[in-house]
Amino acid sequence: MLHSNLNSLNTKLERTTLRLEDAQSARTEVDRKVEELQKANASLRLQIDKWQKLEKKDDEELEDMRQKRLEVEAQVQKLQARLHEFEASPPKDINVLEGRVRKLTSALEKYVVSSSLLTAVLIVELTLSYRAKQGKASNVIRCSKKN
Repeated sequence: MLHSNLNSLNTKLERTTLRLEDAQSARTEVDRKVEELQKANASLRLQIDKWQKLEKKDDEELEDMRQKRLEVEAQVQKLQARLHEFEASPPKDINVLEGRVRKLTSALEKYVVSSSLLTAVLIVELTLSYRAKQGKASNVIRCSKKN
């Protein structure tokens, strides 16, 4: 009986040793999987950090672009207001120039009228002078026909 008890205990020991070896190899496999998952987790965390940095950078760039857009819109509004003011009342310089143009136009018209009168007077004088010369010439012609 002792012998059979000993055989039975040896068999149990062998089975338990096999189970222990199976459990140890399973544990090694689980440890290897845990290590792989930890590496994958670290890699994913790095990727998430990169994406968050990119997202933050994109948000900053977007905010900068919004600020620039607001600044440009403000400038456009100011320029449109200045344009409306300009269209509503032209600058004083233009009014001064328009006044000068009117004065010069008036002076030019007076000059044209007076020069036209002078031209007419000259034409009349030349015509009279020409006729007077013609009359003397015709008198000379008449005198020579008589002779």
